[in-house]
Parts: sequence; C-alpha cells; structure tokens
Amino acid sequence: MKKFYLMFIVFVLPIIVFAQTVSLETFEDETNGSVNFTDNGQVFNITSQIGNFDIYKSTDGYGWNGTAADNTFIDNSNGTTYGQLAKFTIATDGEVPFTLKSMWLYFTKSDLTPGSGTITVTGERLGSVVFTATASLSSPNPNVANGFQKFDMTNYGGADNSNVAIDAFVISTTGDFTYVGLDAMNWATVDIATPVTISGFNGYLKNGTAVVSWKSGVETGFDHFELEKSIGGNAYSLVRSVEAKGDNSEYELSLPQSETTADYRLKMVNVNNNISIGPSITVSGSLSTKISIYPNPANSYVYISVPEKLNAAIYDATGRRVRVLNLNAGLNQIDVTAFAKGLYFVRAGEKSSSFVKN
Repeated sequence: MKKFYLMFIVFVLPIIVFAQTVSLETFEDETNGSVNFTDNGQVFNITSQIGNFDIYKSTDGYGWNGTAADNTFIDNSNGTTYGQLAKFTIATDGEVPFTLKSMWLYFTKSDLTPGSGTITVTGERLGSVVFTATASLSSPNPNVANGFQKFDMTNYGGADNSNVAIDAFVISTTGDFTYVGLDAMNWATVDIATPVTISGFNGYLKNGTAVVSWKSGVETGFDHFELEKSIGGNAYSLVRSVEAKGDNSEYELSLPQSETTADYRLKMVNVNNNISIGPSITVSGSLSTKISIYPNPANSYVYISVPEKLNAAIYDATGRRVRVLNLNAGLNQIDVTAFAKGLYFVRAGEKSSSFVKN
C-alpha cells in the first residue's frame, strides 16, 4: 500500500438514491493519486477535510470488490498523521443527485492495528444535510472480506437512507479510526425533476414591506416552499416556510424589509425531502417615511408598516388613546377585534395614518 500502510483499507462514501440505475464502482480503472473518479459517466470529486484521501492503486490485492480482493480503492495513506482522525467528502461534479446503496470500508489505527470508535456518514443535498448515520464499531477481522466491512445504507445507523437523494456525503471518524479505506461503492443515479414548476415569481417594496408572489403548477408529491433572503450578495437564509396548497396555486407573502435592496429565492422541497433551487428575484425601491395600514376597512386585524422602529399609539375619532404600540421596522400585525366600529388614527410623532374598523 502507499507509504507506511501494509493492509487494505476501504474508503466509504455516503450516497443516497432516488431513482434507480444502480452501478458498482470498484475503482480498478482509476488513476493512482487522483482526487476524482468516474463511474457510469458520472464524475465524483474527493475532498479531504482531515487527512489526505485519494485513489490508491497497487497489484497487491489489498482491496475488496464486494466478493473478492482487488487492487484499487480510496484511502488516506498518503500523508496521514498518527493519531489524526479522518474526514473526507465524496461529491458529484455539478451537484448531480445520486443515492448510496452500500459500500465497503476498512478502518483501523494509523499503524493498521485494530481500534474502536465511531464512523459517521452524512448525506448532503445542495449544501443541506439530509441524513446522518452513526454507529460505534470495532475494526473488522482482517481475515474476513480482506478486512473490509459492508456498510448497508438500508440500515446503517438504524435508518434506511438508501433511497435518499444526495449530491455529496461525508465520512468522519472518532476514537482510534485514523486510517480509512473505501471500495465497492454501490450507488444509483437519480432523476429528480423540479418538484413543482413556478411562474410569475415577482416582488416589490412598499413602505418597508416586501411583497413576494408566485404561482405553482402541478404539486404532486410536493411538500413545501422555503423563501430565502440575501442581503448584499451574502448567503441566503430562511425567512418563511410555506406549506403546499395544491396544483396551480397562488402564493403571496408580505415581509418586513428595512433594506433598499434584497434578493429572494425559492427552495422547493418534496415529500421525500429532496430539494430543488427555484427562481430568484431582486426586490428594491425607496423606503417610505409614511405609516401604511391595511386592510382598510379592517375586521379583526390591521397590518401597520413603518420604515423604522417607532413608538406609536392608536386614537379613536374623539382623540382618546386606545392602544400604545411599539412598532418594529417593516410589517406589524395588530389585533383590533375588540375595537368598536368607527374611524381610528395611528400616530407616531409627526407621522399619522388612519383606518376604519368594521
């Protein structure tokens, strides 16, 4: 084996399946020292977080193809430090979804003597963790399966993750497991269409409130939308989760926006927790200095939009103060159910607006 290793080690890749064209990668056609490999036309990239993982190729029969010894696999024998834990990622080029059915791993101490600890397989899709599978293990018997142990993703870690669509998986260790090898990776291609088609994704800014709307197509097998926001080109973060209504539905959200410009995008999540990134828009405009109130007339609630945090009050038509308000920048929901019918004024310093309670 490479450098100081004398035994065969298998590198495990966490992979998830959603559609079924199954392929077995035994790495025999790969190049020694490479940090990527190709199987069934799909390129996979190997990224090391702890240790130095790449393709190891020899003629010594240290590997395991699932039924017999072979010569090529992934390991971290090139540059592993004694006592250093292992962590690496296997990801499809272009974030193409796939599933992991099983894999064979070899895991020991750096000197290839038996150890104990945990091995965690984390599946990811579009940067989000979709499953985590962990188990406490001891190093396999070197006289059985050439020292490899099968990781069956239908039950590893106590759950079936073999049909979960991912585009990357991470292998990490604790305890004594500083040397890891992976071979015989059984995976499947995934054909995931966008969970739902989107039309008319639009937005505008009015009085410190961003109004974002869209219309869906067929929502069969669809669960919910996640509206995300980004300011100044920074990472998107979740601002609202919206449950699916059904085919050909219309959606509209009103959100506080104290910035003159913000970007919004949709994530679409189906019932199997598969995620697709939908369209994005930029919502910009000038921030009004006025107090905006709707609906007007109102029944149970009014929504008061202000450009900044304000102390305000509601007055009835006689000038009597009926409610003190601490308004946040953007949209504020106010319960007016107990108000008598009539005209009311909202005042904050020199700013004022009115509404009618039905």
